[in-house]
Amino acid sequence: MKDGTQILDCKVVSETATSVSVRTPVGDMVVPRSEIYRIQKTKTAYDLFAEQLARVRENDAGGLFKLAAWCRATSGLRKDGDELLERVISLKPDHAEARRLLGHLRVAGKWVVPEQLAVHLKVAGPVGKDAVDLREHLSLFLQSRADIRLASEGEAADPLNGCVMTASVSIGSKAAPTFYGKSMGRPTVGASVGLRSESPWIGKEPLKVSLEGQVPAGGGREGELAVKNALGGNSLVFHKYLDQFLQLRSKALSKDLQKSQKKGPSKGRPKSAAGGGSVGAQRAA
Repeated sequence: MKDGTQILDCKVVSETATSVSVRTPVGDMVVPRSEIYRIQKTKTAYDLFAEQLARVRENDAGGLFKLAAWCRATSGLRKDGDELLERVISLKPDHAEARRLLGHLRVAGKWVVPEQLAVHLKVAGPVGKDAVDLREHLSLFLQSRADIRLASEGEAADPLNGCVMTASVSIGSKAAPTFYGKSMGRPTVGASVGLRSESPWIGKEPLKVSLEGQVPAGGGREGELAVKNALGGNSLVFHKYLDQFLQLRSKALSKDLQKSQKKGPSKGRPKSAAGGGSVGAQRAA
C-alpha cells in the first residue's frame, strides 16, 4: 500500500480500473486502486488449496477429510475446511471425526447439530479519531464459521446457546528504533485486542485471549488497520480460542440432551429433531 502497510495472506478475486477485491483471513474487502502501490503476485494458500482439491476425487471421503484438516491448520481457509467436512459426512454420514470437528453431538444413536452459538458482544475501546468498529471486524471474521455468530442488539440470551464476550481494544504508537542515534525504519501503531468470554457452561474462570497487531504509522486509519492485522495475523489463534469454548458448550449440550432423553419429553419443553432433546439442539443430521 502507498501508506507503507501490506495486506498479507490475501487472494485477489477481481480487479477493475478503480478497485481491487481481495479475500483475507479477516474477510473480503474492496481496496481502492489509488491506495495501492504494488500487487505482488505469487502462490497463496488459496491457490495451494485449489491445486490440492483438484487432485482429490469427488467421492474420496478420506482424501477430502485430510484436505479439510490441512485447511483448518492454514490461515484463511477455515470456511473451506468446514465445507469439505460437510462433503465428507454427505459421503459417510457416520464419519465421527468429521462430525466432531463440526461440533455435532451423538445422542441416543443419532447425530444432532447444535444451533449456532450466539455471542453477546460488549466492546470497550478508544474513541474519537482512534475509534475502531470492532463489532464489524469480528462479524466479518465470524462469517468464516457456521457454528457461531454475533447476537443482534437486544437479543435475549439463551443459557446453552449463548455466551457473553467482552472485547477491549487499545491503540498505541511506538517510535522507530534507532542505531547510534540514526532512525532505523518507521514508527509503528499497534493494536491489542483482548477477548474475555463468560457463560455458566464455560465455568467460573472466563476464557481469555489477547491478539496483537501493528502497522507502520503515518498512512491514516492506522488503528483500524492494526486491529485488522491483529485478527488476520492471528486467525488460527482466534479460531482455536473459539473452538475451545465451543467444545465446553458441546459437553454441556450433550449432558442436557442425555438428561432429557432419560426423562422423556415434558410438557412445554421443545424437542430436538433427534427426539426428546432441549432447545440447545436444533436438528438431527
